[in-house]
Amino acid sequence: MRADGRQFNVIPPRYTTPLDDPSLISPDLIGILAEYYDSAMNVKYKSEIKDTVEAFIDMLEYRDYIKQKVDRNTGKIVKNKTAGKDTTTYKAARKAADMFLYGIKQDTV
Repeated sequence: MRADGRQFNVIPPRYTTPLDDPSLISPDLIGILAEYYDSAMNVKYKSEIKDTVEAFIDMLEYRDYIKQKVDRNTGKIVKNKTAGKDTTTYKAARKAADMFLYGIKQDTV
């Protein structure tokens, strides 16, 4: 957890786990190396954009939105203030970042 109570996310590196049974090793050495290279590059590219994505999501979270409409009965302008963290735009951006950057899967209701 961060100091302000938010969850601290880390981009998961995709390393192979130690094998208990050596017979499970694939005979396709080139395929294993290509998969490892793709995985390493994936972490590298995600790390490059992580700060920008998090800054964008923080901007959405801490921004307040004011919607104005005219009350039909009184004719006065009514302002509705919505916190950024309650908007569907913020929730979708947070969910997408968690899923694509950090590999966190959330239940969809």
